[in-house]
Amino acid sequence: MGRLRQHKWHELTCNFKLLNSGEKIILSQGTTIFDSISFGFQGADISLARCPDGTEPFVAVSNPTYNSSNCAVGLFENSFYNSTISIFPNPANQSFTIQSSLQKPLQIDIINSVGEKILSETLQQKKEINTSAFSQGIYFISISGTTFKLVITH
Repeated sequence: MGRLRQHKWHELTCNFKLLNSGEKIILSQGTTIFDSISFGFQGADISLARCPDGTEPFVAVSNPTYNSSNCAVGLFENSFYNSTISIFPNPANQSFTIQSSLQKPLQIDIINSVGEKILSETLQQKKEINTSAFSQGIYFISISGTTFKLVITH
């Protein structure tokens, strides 16, 4: 069993590595379990995180968040499309809607947290997308070159 070590910089590190084939991690003191996670095969450059930090189930993220917030922010700040496109609800459960006030068709691509394009469609002002077949986690919606973050919870 590995142990956490605290360095003089007050950063926690572990003296063990996790297998990419999957394991179970338990944070405990004696018989009191504070938290745990079981995970299966992990792809290259994928981390597990909770967003908001420390709450909600673990989800796969494409960027490690060591010593920073787990929540991706600022994907569409200062964008023209921020004021003309709405994505709701977010987080979504079984479906979400993309709505545009623009009078022209827009290309939408939905990309999972490992960078795979899972859906590509054209948006004509409003579209409801069924997410019941999507895995729980963070998705990125690219609309005509602008990227939005969507969280799927089941």
